[in-house]
Amino acid sequence: MLKFLSAFIAWLYSQDIIPQEVTELDIGTDRENKTYLMNFPDDASNVVCVRQYNQRLNTDVCRDACIRYIQILVRNTSHVDAISLTEKVFQFMKERPEMIEDMDSDYWVLIQCTNGPSQIEQDQQGRYVYGISFPITTKI
Repeated sequence: MLKFLSAFIAWLYSQDIIPQEVTELDIGTDRENKTYLMNFPDDASNVVCVRQYNQRLNTDVCRDACIRYIQILVRNTSHVDAISLTEKVFQFMKERPEMIEDMDSDYWVLIQCTNGPSQIEQDQQGRYVYGISFPITTKI
């Protein structure tokens, strides 16, 4: 699961949609404007989180495919910046219905994003969190 999510983040970064994934080299340095797997860090305010919250086998496409349910969350101190980045991600995903795209040599994706961004919360530190959730069909 994490290997797929890292590949998905790298693909979105290569398309100039979200920031680059945080690496071990970033620990102890500037953690802002990065993308994190599964959870937000406590200290960074302007970040993206990509997580998979469910998976099921899908035999409609092929035997070696599954549907991964993905959530992309954007946290920012600016309400406008949070919704703008979330809307940018949504528009990118929405433009790809019924298109199978190669992310890299290991994965292809069929994105089925129909629901727009929604506000998740404003946390105790006043940071805004927006998100979108969608299924992706890909190889297992």
